[in-house]
Amino acid sequence: MSEQIPKGVVEYWDDATQTYYERLSDGTVMSRPYSEGEMAALAARQGLDALQAEALAALTYMDERIDLCLAFLAKPAPTPEETAAQIAVLSDLSAYTAGATKRLIKVFSVMLNRPIA
Repeated sequence: MSEQIPKGVVEYWDDATQTYYERLSDGTVMSRPYSEGEMAALAARQGLDALQAEALAALTYMDERIDLCLAFLAKPAPTPEETAAQIAVLSDLSAYTAGATKRLIKVFSVMLNRPIA
């Protein structure tokens, strides 16, 4: 078999091909497909990676709305149009935050192995 494992590494999990590689003491490299447990671990890692990406996007989105709120508060005499726009920003921020909180509760319930409906 051709070597698919980085030099100097004894064990290597290749998520792209879902293959486990092991270098034996004589230098021979053995490989096998991921086991059911390794497939489950891969799915869990991918799920956590997706959650991390969503969290980063959510933080950016909420930070932008918070900045809009702070800019509004700095206005000495906002116009009715600016006030209406601010109400829309606050409504959006409130709904988005509620949705994020709901997702967070669901994530915690899964992490604690206490699923909720």
